[in-house]
Amino acid sequence: MKKVKPPFEKYPGNKWLVEELARLKIDATIPFVHGVIRGALTNPAGVHPALAIARICDKKNPKDLKTEDLEMLLLALTFLWNNTACSFNMVRSLPEALTRDPFTRNDERAFNDEIIDLADGFLEGFCLATIPKKFRSEVCESFFLDIVSEAKLCLRWYDKPEEFEKEYEDPALRLEVLKGCLHMIEETMVLWHLHRTHASRDGDLFSGGIRKVRKKLNCNEGSRKNILLN
Repeated sequence: MKKVKPPFEKYPGNKWLVEELARLKIDATIPFVHGVIRGALTNPAGVHPALAIARICDKKNPKDLKTEDLEMLLLALTFLWNNTACSFNMVRSLPEALTRDPFTRNDERAFNDEIIDLADGFLEGFCLATIPKKFRSEVCESFFLDIVSEAKLCLRWYDKPEEFEKEYEDPALRLEVLKGCLHMIEETMVLWHLHRTHASRDGDLFSGGIRKVRKKLNCNEGSRKNILLN
């Protein structure tokens, strides 16, 4: 039997995925997609890629998609999963999660929204599997709260831009502040994954913590309303 080559042999990029999600009427932003995958990879319980992909597609019925469309989407998300996992493991820059480069634009509101989606997706991806008791730690609680606090701050500025403008009158400064929030969130993701890898390998674990955070944040609900607003 002749071997059939896949339609693409690496992640086709955010631009392709934006167009594909829109064409298939899947309501998920690129930052949210990247966030879900990063969160799922960070969960020490080992979230199956299928669960992450299902969350990205949410309630979209596979029967509504043509086989070819489904195969293309699954292949693209699998490549993105692999690229993200390699980036985490090699401690290098993560795949670009924002659809536009914040360093070349002044649309702070859109940038703010993307940061929130990235953090929201990460928390939802992380909560796709229950954390075993031996992996619950004060360190994990700290990482969780770091991401939540930065995302809540961005969400407050997004909901009340007049407060953001009053606090930082210079548009360039507001953009720099948002870049700082994004950097903090992404750095925490990497540190959390490193801790997860170290704890899983060496058993260097702490006690308590993450359960009360999960309850407080209602992680199992998995929506921005429950995770970021409570």
